[in-house]
Amino acid sequence: MASFAVTPGLQSATGTNFVLALAHFAEHQASFTSRLGTLRQLMADCNQCIGEKKGDINEDLPFRGIVVCPEYFFADFVSGQRQPLDEQQKDLVQASLLKLSAEYPKLLLIPGTIFYVKNVVRPQETARKMIKSGKHAGERIGELKTTDRKEKAVHAMHTALSTGSSSSNDWVRETTTSDKVLGGKQVLSMNDKYRALRDGKATTYCRNRSYLLLGGAQIGRYDKQADFRESTANTPDEMIFIPGTQNQIPEVAGFKFGLEICFDHGNGVLKNRGVPVHFQIVVSDWVNTDASNCSLVPGGYFIHASTNAGETKLYWNSTTGVTDLTDTNNYKVRIRHAKSGEKEIRFFLLSMPGPVVVAKKKGLLGKVFS
Repeated sequence: MASFAVTPGLQSATGTNFVLALAHFAEHQASFTSRLGTLRQLMADCNQCIGEKKGDINEDLPFRGIVVCPEYFFADFVSGQRQPLDEQQKDLVQASLLKLSAEYPKLLLIPGTIFYVKNVVRPQETARKMIKSGKHAGERIGELKTTDRKEKAVHAMHTALSTGSSSSNDWVRETTTSDKVLGGKQVLSMNDKYRALRDGKATTYCRNRSYLLLGGAQIGRYDKQADFRESTANTPDEMIFIPGTQNQIPEVAGFKFGLEICFDHGNGVLKNRGVPVHFQIVVSDWVNTDASNCSLVPGGYFIHASTNAGETKLYWNSTTGVTDLTDTNNYKVRIRHAKSGEKEIRFFLLSMPGPVVVAKKKGLLGKVFS
């Protein structure tokens, strides 16, 4: 079936291959429309690569390509400073991404992160849940939400403190701001932020979130755990950062996906869970690629999309250890390379890192497999 010289362990002669589109770009000053257009073009280019290699990629695979973008791809930037999207903007981005995913149903999309802020008191326009799949994906017409946002945020912060999910910051449990500086500002400790939420002094909080989208549906999400300049609050009434506390490792077609956002990778969050994955995906702005923090099954891939071109990497867990495939000539896996100004896109043809498991019924992708 293959029309090229097969690289053992990297490209399959039986059609169980996929195309990886690995993006480096800094779109910080671009409009939302421009960023969405950039992403749409990236997915179109990935789809074109798949078409060019159609004899090498089985049409029945649950996904035929993976597209990964850097951190903060969807955030606001004012005078060069990163700012969170408001809730309406976040909903618009999420709905647009679900629709874009539906346009390319065989591409698994990790669109960087959405950085957004929420009011502690739930506004009326977000009273209902957002539909995450189907023809109404992106619409808030689901069940009424019954949870109290303040209670949920306080619980999340308490969990983060008690489990140490953010304890990589040496100031996490301290209560003073006198000598703690982050991003050029004195900042509140995690304990201070927890009390601000609990006592009703904090009115807004922010999250930095990544999604896994396939076929117009959200099949997984991950919230950044380690606070690194997400919020530089130094008074209790300023916006504070809520770290993620759920250790989600979604499965797609029998493959485990582990996500890390920037500082999480530097702190070895996924590695410390002790669950090797088939795809370890890092999105950052930016963090050093650390091979010692890889947590891969044999044959698994480490994929890092960064705003720093030098840290945008593809590694493979081969029989001899973790191998850098980003620009190597030893393995002929890169099939296209485009660079223009702040943008650099690499496309790779790779084999699936194990047997593909197909869902028994439509709509159960990533949940129930035969």
